[in-house]
Amino acid sequence: MRDIRFRAWSNEEKEYTYSDIYEEPWDIQLSLFFRYADISVLEQYTGLNDKNKNPIYEGDIIYIAGVGDCTITFDGLVFEAVTPRGDIELLIEGIEDIEHVVGNIHEEPKA
Repeated sequence: MRDIRFRAWSNEEKEYTYSDIYEEPWDIQLSLFFRYADISVLEQYTGLNDKNKNPIYEGDIIYIAGVGDCTITFDGLVFEAVTPRGDIELLIEGIEDIEHVVGNIHEEPKA
């Protein structure tokens, strides 16, 4: 089972607040996180890390070898990497081509 982690982006503060949720009941821990974090956008951890061991969250921009910079999205069921051409690559555990996290859609918006 993957770690349940979230981060919350604050449009007002222009920064992230991170929450690690490792124990049940998750709903209580999440409600406390929501209460005390200034949340404009909530993003979930994918369960994957780049080659430098950096965690990958939805909203991150990652570099995939042979593809380029991709934006991580969550469609409600699976995490996806949207390529520069708009193609979709599914993110799966054990994928070897993720080089590194380039930035995210809030602090490093694509031109």
